[in-house]
Order: sequence, then C-alpha cells, then structure tokens
Amino acid sequence: MISLKKLTVLTGILAITSCTLTTTNIEGGAYIVESTKTQKPIQGAYLEIQYTTDEGGSYDILAATTTDENGYFYFDEKSPDCFDCWERVDVYSDSTGQILLGSFEFVSANFDNIFSPDIIHVDTFSLEHTIYAVPRMDSLPDGDFSDLTYSLTSFPVASGVATNYNIPGQIEIGDRFEAIELVMSFQTQHWIQYGYGQIAQTSILNSQNQEINGGFFLKTPDRYTAQGDTVYLEYRPRD
Repeated sequence: MISLKKLTVLTGILAITSCTLTTTNIEGGAYIVESTKTQKPIQGAYLEIQYTTDEGGSYDILAATTTDENGYFYFDEKSPDCFDCWERVDVYSDSTGQILLGSFEFVSANFDNIFSPDIIHVDTFSLEHTIYAVPRMDSLPDGDFSDLTYSLTSFPVASGVATNYNIPGQIEIGDRFEAIELVMSFQTQHWIQYGYGQIAQTSILNSQNQEINGGFFLKTPDRYTAQGDTVYLEYRPRD
C-alpha cells in the first residue's frame, strides 16, 4: 500500500522548508486478535512506532509498547509533521523483534482539518489472512454496456493471483465474476475502514463506445473479516 503523506499548509507567506516546524499528535489504540472468529487476544505483542522525515529513506523509533492480556495497546505521542513525514507501526510477536506480524500507519482523524491528530480507525486488528472477493454488477446507469476491465493497482493479492481482468461482451446488472483472493494485512484492514473501500479501478463501454470509469468497492460482512471469508465487490461508476 502507498504511504499517505500529509502536507501541512502554513497560512501566509511561510512555506514548508523543514520537518521540524510542526508536530502531529499520534493518538489511539486497538485490540489485536488471532482471528475475528475466535477473538483470541495476542498478548505480549511488541509494537514500535517508527517515523521518517525523508520520505522513507530512513526511520527512527518514536515509541514502543506491548499488548496487555486482552490484546490491547495504546499510543499517545507527538511526531514530526511535514510533506516527507509519516509514521509506521511495526507489530512483532514479542519484544525480541524476531517475528514481524505486520505493519500499519496512523491516519488523520479528519482529512478536512490539517491539525487533527493521526489516529487508528479500527478497534480490532486480526492476524494477516486472505479472503475471496467476488466482483458483481449490483448497479449500472441506464443503457447498454460491454467490455468491462478492472485492475487491482494498490491492494495486495495472494501469490499467483492476477491483478488485471477483462470481461468481453455485454455486461448486465447481476453479473458476477471470478473471485479474487485478497490479502488482509494490518494495513489493508485499516485502509478499508478509514478509506472509501475501492479495491479495483474499472472501465466499461457504453452503447456509443465511450469509456466510463468507476471502481469495485469492498463490502465486508459484519465490518471485519476472517480467513476464507467470501465478500462482494460492488460496482460503482465514477461521479
């Protein structure tokens, strides 16, 4: 997944020239469980916030903590804020740091407010797992449509799974296509909750042979997923 960068705008004549001009509040916590089905907590997991001020060229440790007996952790820190700055949380099985369970990033609480803190938008993470996502045409504008193409440009898929698809011929409401095995890492679990859920970019031709762009959006059962779940990707044309 592509790192999110937040450009801190300083009103007036001051331009951004240094990563030390401002700081971002890093606030929030969540539970880590083996699976959302079993809800067994991961106790003693070691979490380390690392931050970069040079667009990922190097990282420094900001803070660290461990999960309690309920699998819960919490951070309340301040981190440098600039165009080339962001934070990453690495999650290890224990404090030895030998086994990396996954990583995720804190994200702004309010994208319309540049001064809002970076928070966690989920209350529970589960260990990395895969799910089967079925694209389906649940809606279409009026008219005749054909030749659907879609690609997963930034969402991770399981090993050996294709990322580009082409469905020739007429496309109708109710059509379903081949299931795609997606990887639900810590980062993708988080991204789905704070983002808008677009998994694949699409294009389709109307009766005038004009291309209409859109996307497939993930619809998850009960908000969170577990290993082997089947979910649907709902089609939406771009406004």
